[in-house]
Amino acid sequence: MERDQLAQESGLRDPLSDLMDWMLYYDPVLKNYATALFQLKRFPERHLEEHTIFMVTISHKRDMSLPVPHRFNVLRVSREDRTSIPPSLKNHFDIPGRANYVDMGKIEMGQRYFGTGSYLLVTDFGQGAWTTKHKFFGIDKDIAKADVVRSEWWLLFLEYITAGAKMKFCCGKIEGMEDVCCCGGWAHHSVKQTAFRNLSSSASSG
Repeated sequence: MERDQLAQESGLRDPLSDLMDWMLYYDPVLKNYATALFQLKRFPERHLEEHTIFMVTISHKRDMSLPVPHRFNVLRVSREDRTSIPPSLKNHFDIPGRANYVDMGKIEMGQRYFGTGSYLLVTDFGQGAWTTKHKFFGIDKDIAKADVVRSEWWLLFLEYITAGAKMKFCCGKIEGMEDVCCCGGWAHHSVKQTAFRNLSSSASSG
């Protein structure tokens, strides 16, 4: 069983639970930045969400006194495609179940469906223990049309993780307020700067 094996190899009590809780906490952040790197508004016809993946390499700090959102270091973030991803991870592009997630997205979103993206976490728990976790998510047409105004999207991603900031998965707009994003602004809107400063202040004072 993966849970028992990781605990035995790493010497940590339950490292898999730590990872899954961290992944759940930051899932909207991971999906937002995966969407940013797909450049869907700029190149909608390319459907880069089908050919590229947001890969994040993290390591466990091995300090159980820390809250889960701060229990891992982010070592590397990158956009990988079929030609650049390490051979040992190529299977994450061709998971047999991917078609099922595509079908689910089409059923859930109907005519609003644009595509299905994914991100991959590569996690080092120390002492030779590591694992990978993959997540698919649907993208609707409003999200696909969101502008990305900060080209250094990976720096913004690291800022959110460092602050322990939590957010919603972007909806692209608020009805009747098209200049405002439901998640407070992330990588595609200028209001993000104010939103992030507020989140950072809250995290620092908490």
